[in-house]
Amino acid sequence: MQKNSKYLVNVIIVAYNHEKYIRTTLDSVLGQKTQFPYRVVVADDCSPDHSNEIFREYEAKYGDRLKIIRRPANVGVIKNLFSAMSDYRSCKYFAFCSGDDYWIDENKLQLQYDYLETHDDVSVALSGYRKFFEDTNECKDITSWDSPLTTCSGKKGIKSFINKEFSSFPMGSTMMLRAQEFVRLLDERKILYENKDIPGEGMVIYPILADMGRYSFIPQMTTVYRIHDGSLSHNKNEEKVLVFQIKYAIQIMDVSAFYHIGLFRRLKQIMMFVVSYFNAALNGLNKIYADTSSKFLNGEYCKAIKSTIRTVIFFENHETIRKPILFSLRLWHGRHSK
Repeated sequence: MQKNSKYLVNVIIVAYNHEKYIRTTLDSVLGQKTQFPYRVVVADDCSPDHSNEIFREYEAKYGDRLKIIRRPANVGVIKNLFSAMSDYRSCKYFAFCSGDDYWIDENKLQLQYDYLETHDDVSVALSGYRKFFEDTNECKDITSWDSPLTTCSGKKGIKSFINKEFSSFPMGSTMMLRAQEFVRLLDERKILYENKDIPGEGMVIYPILADMGRYSFIPQMTTVYRIHDGSLSHNKNEEKVLVFQIKYAIQIMDVSAFYHIGLFRRLKQIMMFVVSYFNAALNGLNKIYADTSSKFLNGEYCKAIKSTIRTVIFFENHETIRKPILFSLRLWHGRHSK
């Protein structure tokens, strides 16, 4: 940590068109009770709504404790987030909250700060949270997290994350992590996120954290995670969801290659890619799948997957062949997806 840093924790809020939610988010984050100084950094990605009027109101009230980054043009969530972290790295820890989520425990920051201060082998502290399904007003509380990531790190931890060995995907708005080492490793891995077509930041962030140390999960519920129509992972547009899934599958393969994950895992990813194609074909989306794959595939997997998809397209017109192949691939996927 830089000696001239005034704040021990910077809370990064990434916002875009969150006018409806941002007051609740800011109040919950700025209302934390801590025994250390912290600052809130909002990175607004050129929102066209009235968010900026709300930001000006809060700036006048909170002064230096609140910093608003106003992007002059939309840069996308990944560049918006990583640039904010790079610019405000002069702290000991980062915490995060999405512009449409909010915290429900006023001691959240202190709880995680104290934990990280006494557990040097832990790279990130997660916590319990509540899923709030906005369209139905239903809630689901997550107060436990089972994963080998809590006991391992390094390449073993990276492999565990890529293999999805966890009971639920780590929730970004709950986490606090070690800022200095994370940003250093993030800078060294720019090849993983310089491509504007990557679908999300998780496959960049979480393997780095696994490389740094083990994960921890504090069961105390601190955060509400809103799930609504604007959430990419819950989008109802089949074509958009399919394109996202293809890009995500490619991203997993690229990350696996970067960290030199074993051959079996890479073959498994190719097979899962093919199974996804069959599923898309059954829904009449096979052309979108093939076109999107051809557009975004590159590197060592490109030839193998394109060749496999061409074979699948050939088989698609032969009903007696297609059905047993589909059954076999699904059976293989069921055995190897855990």
